[in-house]
Amino acid sequence: MTFNNDQFSKLTAQYIAAKLSGDIPDPEDIKRSSSWGVLRHELQKKTRHKPVREMMEEIPDVITSLAPCLMMSPLSIAQFLSADQALFDVVIFDEASQITVWDAVGSLARGKQVIVAGDPKQMPPTNFFSRSDDDPDGDIDAEGDLESILDELIGASIPQRVLNLHYRSRRESLIAFSNSRYYDSSLITFPAPVHPDKGVSLVRPEGFYARGKARHNQGEAKAIVAEIVRRLTSSDPTIRSQSIGVVTFNTEQQSLIEDLLDKARSDDPEIEWAFSEEATLEPVFVKNLETVQGDERDVILFSITYGPDEAGHVTMNFGPLNRTGGERRLNVAMTRARSEMVVFSTMPPERIDLSRTQARAVADLKHFLEYAERGASALGAAVHGSLGDFESPFEIAVARALQEKGWELHPQIGVSAYRIDLGIVHPDKPGLYLAGIECDGAMYHSSAFARERDKIRQAVLEGLGWTLFRVWSTDWWTNKAKALHELDIALRGHLDHTREAAAQKEASLAEEASEQVAEDNPVSTVEQIQTNTQTPTASEAEDGDVVTRYVRASLESFSIDPEQFYSPAYDSDLLNMVLHIIDTEGPIHEEILVRRLAREHGFQRAGRQIRDRVKLAAEGKRNCTQETVGSFYWPENNSKRYARTLNRDDDVKKLDFICADELIAILELCGDKGQFVEFSQALGIGRLTQQMRERLEAVTRI
Repeated sequence: MTFNNDQFSKLTAQYIAAKLSGDIPDPEDIKRSSSWGVLRHELQKKTRHKPVREMMEEIPDVITSLAPCLMMSPLSIAQFLSADQALFDVVIFDEASQITVWDAVGSLARGKQVIVAGDPKQMPPTNFFSRSDDDPDGDIDAEGDLESILDELIGASIPQRVLNLHYRSRRESLIAFSNSRYYDSSLITFPAPVHPDKGVSLVRPEGFYARGKARHNQGEAKAIVAEIVRRLTSSDPTIRSQSIGVVTFNTEQQSLIEDLLDKARSDDPEIEWAFSEEATLEPVFVKNLETVQGDERDVILFSITYGPDEAGHVTMNFGPLNRTGGERRLNVAMTRARSEMVVFSTMPPERIDLSRTQARAVADLKHFLEYAERGASALGAAVHGSLGDFESPFEIAVARALQEKGWELHPQIGVSAYRIDLGIVHPDKPGLYLAGIECDGAMYHSSAFARERDKIRQAVLEGLGWTLFRVWSTDWWTNKAKALHELDIALRGHLDHTREAAAQKEASLAEEASEQVAEDNPVSTVEQIQTNTQTPTASEAEDGDVVTRYVRASLESFSIDPEQFYSPAYDSDLLNMVLHIIDTEGPIHEEILVRRLAREHGFQRAGRQIRDRVKLAAEGKRNCTQETVGSFYWPENNSKRYARTLNRDDDVKKLDFICADELIAILELCGDKGQFVEFSQALGIGRLTQQMRERLEAVTRI
């Protein structure tokens, strides 16, 4: 029996899990005095459990048998593991460039072997933001900014392995500057099937840097928040589905952007989904230069913050960049994006006068702004690639034969040590490559291992959007006509497939556009519903068989006390509010219920603790139904039919927040026969997106 790479990996994981499970004794064979008996006794206790540290000292073999791999911070290790704890086989440090020596020593002492992973070109441990007030611009080096355990071990000549394959960036332009500036172009990156690659761009908003106590840039902050709202409300699902992160140069700019975002979320609840920790998409984050290491998002919005002040004067103080090692902080900030980075700066690069500062990071910032503005040309020939230069006579022969067949192509696609031999330009989309051609030359054989050549590298490229075809030199020289014909047929078949997929997408978009309401049909179907059903008022709606008006719950009669929100003494008050909202607005989605309570108590963000508190209060008190889009709570008297098309606020118009029963009732009330035009008019939601249509089609099949 033979296994491919994926099967072997899965079997290995299953084998390890089975082996660990096999070491756990049968419960009937466990003696009370044994280590396993001690653990079982602790699990059966309701109160007065032994501390974790005591358990680790008493039954370390049992704990490590159940959990052979423990993920802990240096502080947790000191807190939960005694100094004479049995040694672990191996201790692994991640992000070691940020771990101080004194924090690492305790962890090192608890392992027989150690693996330290980190990047000496990225951020060291820092106390920059705890600087004293007499250093407002951060240009004075603070004492105590010590080197990391990574630097100590490198200095001690511990054996090293360099990991030079870079996977995060889906566009080479996102890593090209750092690769050229900090890594001597040693990182192996992978090109995307686009030309030219414009992963980094520069936006110059109107504004200035407020020096002194404020230390922020309102122009950049407002532009960034506007860009976030634009992306989250875009009609293009590709843009809307990209995760977003914001990086700033200081905490003051971070706080300003967070405040503006809170206001934007309050003004437009439709974007709230992007900030939830429980959302499918990674939530939006706003972090400063000192706290962003280890985080990444599809799109990074980078606020340079510093720039000319209100009078137009420019100082050469750039906060943490003026300090020794500031270039490492800049390197971290520049490498957080997977697909795109948008740089927001009121500072023209030409205003940075390098004759007035010796800080390397300030010079790097100037060149990075030039790179964001001009692209690869700002870095010189090193990142231009070798377009027009073939690697071998074999590549030249293949390229000429394909050109004779009518294909346009570019040789050697990429800017690092790895390149795709030939890129076939898409005939319909000149900015995209239809496919990549790999010849079995030096580039193919540059990897010593077959798994890396034929599995990992191809998987990474396909993940970036490439379709790859291989041409073997032996086949070409043996029977050139046959090899060329097969390659040409494969390329044309792939082109037909992409055209068919594009046509289907255009037809779908055209169908959605034809259903727009306001412009094409000024007669509102809502009026028709009002006439036909003689819609009752809010009070009358409670007595009818069909409820058609949405009534929003008011908590004015309740005593709201935000300071007591988590107190057990507040349970009764909170329960009454929960039940009132459910009985007034039900069936109501759990997200809307949580938002109502959170906003009424003055919380701008509904985190996990708030959600758990509200859900626990509602649990078992009202009927709750589960759907793929979440849970819905129903009012105590749910014998009525709900088809509430009237008086719906924007936050409860989202289809994922309307239960399936109510969607069906609305469709029936509208007399909608499957096109959903009357439905969208009745709810006043305008154009239906593909996601909305899929939701409606799903509920109609129930």
